[in-house]
Amino acid sequence: MEDLKEHLKDTKQKIKEYVNLRIQLLKLEISGKLADGLGAFSFIILIGMLGMLFLLFCSFALAYLLGELLDSNAAGFGLTALLFVVLAVILIMLRKKISTYVTDQVLESIGDELDD
Repeated sequence: MEDLKEHLKDTKQKIKEYVNLRIQLLKLEISGKLADGLGAFSFIILIGMLGMLFLLFCSFALAYLLGELLDSNAAGFGLTALLFVVLAVILIMLRKKISTYVTDQVLESIGDELDD
């Protein structure tokens, strides 16, 4: 009878240790995934900022080039602005398709991560 009580006490202690270890492992896995996600997010933000600077300087170059060709800097900047308005209208018209595509890609990526 004493052996049974001792065995149950040991088993209970081992179960507690196992549960605590599983909780620690889960915390470490979540921390790792969070760190990976933040690293990827930071990289995307950095690339986005560099892309915006590139677009800004290319826009100025295009505006001055068109200004040279038309002998009017105002016309060059106006045509460049018109180009961006046309691009904005196209993006607004395609926003549903773009939103659906991005959502599908994110969900697919999350699904792939959960499968691992």
